[in-house]
Amino acid sequence: MIPARGRLADVAPPLLVAAAAFALYWRTGAPTVLTGDQAEHQMAAWMVGVPHATGYPLFTMVNALVVRLVPFGDVARRVTLMTGLWSALAVTLAFLVARQLSRNILAGLVVAVALATSAEFWSLSTIAEVYTLQALFILLIWWCLAQYWAAGSPRFVYGAALLAGLATTHHGSFVPIVIPALFVTVAVPLLLQALQSRSWSEWRVVVLCGLWALLGLMPWLYLAAQFSLFRPFDYYRGQGLPYHYYWGNPNSWADVANLA
Repeated sequence: MIPARGRLADVAPPLLVAAAAFALYWRTGAPTVLTGDQAEHQMAAWMVGVPHATGYPLFTMVNALVVRLVPFGDVARRVTLMTGLWSALAVTLAFLVARQLSRNILAGLVVAVALATSAEFWSLSTIAEVYTLQALFILLIWWCLAQYWAAGSPRFVYGAALLAGLATTHHGSFVPIVIPALFVTVAVPLLLQALQSRSWSEWRVVVLCGLWALLGLMPWLYLAAQFSLFRPFDYYRGQGLPYHYYWGNPNSWADVANLA
């Protein structure tokens, strides 16, 4: 059994990193309604709508839940603060990964501070934007794979597969930027291992990874559900785009797929 003091020494630093980062973004975050894409995301959360491509279904659903459950503060600011929360969690993951790789808490703190206060990341953490949640997904995948390669437990690679599916639905950039790296470093080795061993236990890992990745794609059903509720839209017949949509003019399921 790990002594209580040892557990506290492991848990306290990441909690302090998360609290400090969130306090920074809380203090410097936008106080109310923004403009452009950020205003879209704030409105979509309140109206349970569909922002511009790629629809950002998970981001919208979580924000829609938060603005209804949190009973205080400006509605638009609640969405902005959720961005700050994703950022704080991403900073914490960066700390954990750096600490694990270096076995040095100071190195973890340096990485966390560098990420939290970098100009671009800090700026994106103070507005209602989608990028910091994507950063969190990537860091979570990295952390899961680090645990998998260190311990060999398949549950971590299942977690990475689920997160990869969620990240794919969240932002289209994940597919060309991250998926090829995951294919080369994770999917190919797992397939080769299964082919060489010809063991069901190895193939079971491959199959379950695929199923977890498919489960991660489920947020796309939100876009389909919204289209089922609010279609069709035909400007030429005087049926304008309802306020639930801010981009595109989906008249068919193919249009919905293009929106995603």
